[in-house]
Amino acid sequence: MLVATAARLITDRGAAGLSMRSLATALGVTPMALYNHVRNKDELIDAVLDTALRRVEVPEDGDPVTVVCGIMLSTYDVLIGYRDLVPLYLERRGARGPNAIWLGEKIHEALGGLGIDRDRAQRILRALIIQALGFAAFGAAPSDPPAIRDVFRDSLDWTLNGALKEDARHARDATRAGDE
Repeated sequence: MLVATAARLITDRGAAGLSMRSLATALGVTPMALYNHVRNKDELIDAVLDTALRRVEVPEDGDPVTVVCGIMLSTYDVLIGYRDLVPLYLERRGARGPNAIWLGEKIHEALGGLGIDRDRAQRILRALIIQALGFAAFGAAPSDPPAIRDVFRDSLDWTLNGALKEDARHARDATRAGDE
């Protein structure tokens, strides 16, 4: 209830309209009562952002690239559905809670299935998150979100295909170096 009310206040008033006092008033409690649940406003905002990520769908079947694309497209859709949170995701450069961590692990698993090592997978994941946030920031304006989503889908393909080609090139170079 605390996190849902905070999310509603952000939607109604913007991030600047969320304070511990405004949240306490909306909940009918004293501001000090909130500190039994969260340490501060930053922790509250992190909880709001992470809770939104519960809605991200993870494909159960498919090749690793399809799984990664599915997660990222669903992430984009969730971000667009929570337009008022997009500036907060940008400000915080993503989310850090258990849902964000779980989604990151799912992407690491999929990329690992392609033979990509963990360090490289982390770099790819970071690029994908930046893409999702950037595209969501553009898509959050009511101009033409469906067209932006299509371009986001293309950018996912380009990023993943480029990463796979680079990994294959590195593997060939390592093999050649070993043969010499």
